[in-house]
Amino acid sequence: MAKMFRMQPGHGLTRHGISALALVLAAGTVQAQTAPATGQVLELEEIVVTAERRSESLQDTPISILTFSGDALERANVRSVDDLQNFLPNVSIGGSAPVGNSAPNFSIRGVGQTSGRANNEKGVGLYVDDVYYPRSTGAILNLLDVERIEVLRGPQGTLFGRNTTGGAIRYITRKPTDRLEGRITGTYGSLDRTDIEGVLNVPVSEKVAFRGQAAWFKRDGYVDVIGTDRTRGNQDDYAVRGALRVRPNDSITVDLSAAYTENRSNGSPTVIAGVGLRQASGFPIAAVNAYNAYLAARGQSAIVADDPRFVTKDGYSVPDSCIMDDIALNPAKFGDAPNLLPNSRPQASLCDDARRTKNTFLSADINADLNDALSLRSITGYNKGTDIDQGDYGLFGAQTNYTLNEMNSISQELQLLGSHEGLEWVAGLYYFHETPAERRFLREAVVNAGRVECCNGFDANVQLKTNSYSAFGQASLDLTDKARVTAGARYSYDDKDVFISKVGIFTPALPAGGSPRTNANNWDAIDYRLTLDYQWTDTLMTYATYSKGFKSGGFNVDIVTLGTAAPTITSFDPETVKNLEAGVRSEWFDKRLRANLTGFHMKYDNLVVQVADFSRGALQVLFLNAGKLEIDGFEGEFAVAPIERLTLNANVGYTRIKYVDLPTGSPLFDPASCPGGALTFDRCRAQPLARSPEWTYTLGAQYTVPVGAGDVSMNANYAYKSSQYSNNSTSNSVKLPAYGVANVRIEYDSGAQWKVAAFGTNIFDKYYITTGTNGRQNTLATLTHSPGRPAEYGVSLTWSF
Repeated sequence: MAKMFRMQPGHGLTRHGISALALVLAAGTVQAQTAPATGQVLELEEIVVTAERRSESLQDTPISILTFSGDALERANVRSVDDLQNFLPNVSIGGSAPVGNSAPNFSIRGVGQTSGRANNEKGVGLYVDDVYYPRSTGAILNLLDVERIEVLRGPQGTLFGRNTTGGAIRYITRKPTDRLEGRITGTYGSLDRTDIEGVLNVPVSEKVAFRGQAAWFKRDGYVDVIGTDRTRGNQDDYAVRGALRVRPNDSITVDLSAAYTENRSNGSPTVIAGVGLRQASGFPIAAVNAYNAYLAARGQSAIVADDPRFVTKDGYSVPDSCIMDDIALNPAKFGDAPNLLPNSRPQASLCDDARRTKNTFLSADINADLNDALSLRSITGYNKGTDIDQGDYGLFGAQTNYTLNEMNSISQELQLLGSHEGLEWVAGLYYFHETPAERRFLREAVVNAGRVECCNGFDANVQLKTNSYSAFGQASLDLTDKARVTAGARYSYDDKDVFISKVGIFTPALPAGGSPRTNANNWDAIDYRLTLDYQWTDTLMTYATYSKGFKSGGFNVDIVTLGTAAPTITSFDPETVKNLEAGVRSEWFDKRLRANLTGFHMKYDNLVVQVADFSRGALQVLFLNAGKLEIDGFEGEFAVAPIERLTLNANVGYTRIKYVDLPTGSPLFDPASCPGGALTFDRCRAQPLARSPEWTYTLGAQYTVPVGAGDVSMNANYAYKSSQYSNNSTSNSVKLPAYGVANVRIEYDSGAQWKVAAFGTNIFDKYYITTGTNGRQNTLATLTHSPGRPAEYGVSLTWSF
């Protein structure tokens, strides 16, 4: 039976003789491990990655990579994207303004995205078993049967294609094996945390094996709604996944998988940190006017700046300030939104926050060995899902938003992999099709004939379509027994169109010229990579790389009308990043010390930034090409095994951004830095890119002590990020202060069928902010912050067979 689980095509012996068996035995970890048995040579464990579409030692791979095994993720208490980001130097993960942490965004070396909207694509590619997923909505990390995660920093356009200008994050799941085995894990902790996860692996026959997983993750929210029993930031998630491996003969492997995730939350954990009274133009904010009229009718005083009735001091609570449920309803101004609101009575609970995400994932990975040196691989992926977000983005209580996003994508990739006398190569074709859709409804309290009523509104129905085609190739050639050159290129062509069937500004009626509107555009690009690496000794390698990647263009779908003016749909062009990178991969003192260093210089052209524009009376989220900049920095990863059973590790990242040119009026300019004149590059100071902290680092230690027939393992980690900005628009961006969090875990593994662990996260109860929106001078009226989770503790028990 074991014959059916031979290595996959394209993952054979490399020039350093690393096999697929090593991949299983020595998958990458957060903390490199020492040899487990007394009497063996004390050294750090080998880490194997497949970032180059073949199995290769991390120490021999000329890319800046961080890798985490599934076991290491468990030891580090990583159960969500929020947890993961703390261990990634030069990587930032945070929520999307204004919906908070529900839709995580990724940025690597300052390159990424700050919006989860349907018309915006990521600058960091997200892959599950090499299938590209264009949307980060939902908790993909809940597919917890993970063998390892690889984080590739820097442009990865040659092998991974469009939208990897910042890098790529790869989830690799565990595959079915020829052993009957299973495990079940239960966790209980702070805020009534209750997690249950089960995995079962069944060898169905000599040629077929099945692996299934089911999980439920629940915990209460940590931001209280004052005066109610409601909280925000809760988790109620489900995940189920099945994988089937079929080996009809020794040359073909077929991996099929299907997964379903459902994520439920009663709102983003967001609090009010400030209240404004007037727009930037000097006019009073409409929501404030409506709320003042409501208060006056009840004999209460008008709102003042940063009113303490709304601003909470503890950082973990928000007032129940909704007036939408308590004012007169004018059905004529409500349009068809009530038919979509999840309430039998449309006005009921309009200010309640709710998030519902459902995703279905299907994939087929077929590998065929054509001969000893040539293999063919086909990767097919499908994703369909919905995301419903309802709530008051400003938390002020005078408006409600309802957004329905539909996600639908399919991809097909063909790879031909070969090797011959020091040459390893891959060539391929790729197709991607996506049809995202977005329906948005905003309703806001308004003063009409002296009374406050519900509601004026804004409706939009957006449908987009993308077809992307590419051809690529990459080859590595051994020039000598120490020197190797790698070269690759990829041609991509994107064809996109957009259809908006209804738009309106503060009226449910369709304005003149408001519908329908369409636009179409296409873009193409050539990405490339050239790398030279040199193996000075068995434990010292250096490399230099020059590469280019591009992020696709798109359309602005937030179009509004004033009077009878017809709206238009504008487009923005792709952005490109060119990267010059050099690195050292080294091990010292009989492989007891590992030191990997990478330095980079990146040129960023046609930077796409997100702008919050309120100039036309309603919020428009616009994407603009905003100029050129350069990004310099470095990354360092260190691990040491000073004594048996003890491992220490440290990772550090530094990023410095320099603007080369920004167009007049760029949203990146801070108007306060150049008052009384035009916003120009020679006069004004620009805000740093969003999600680009200058310094990031992590420190960790793991110590294992034999106790009886088992082991006690103790883990401690500390992660730090310097200050960063929540988004790229000075009109509503928030500077997020620097912070550091510490986690601990102690685990007893019986050496038999069970293990038990106690853990703590953010044990010093550090208050920190993950995202925010400054709406004190626009229609939101408030400054909002989304705090990270406070200190939490728990225990878990695992039984295996």
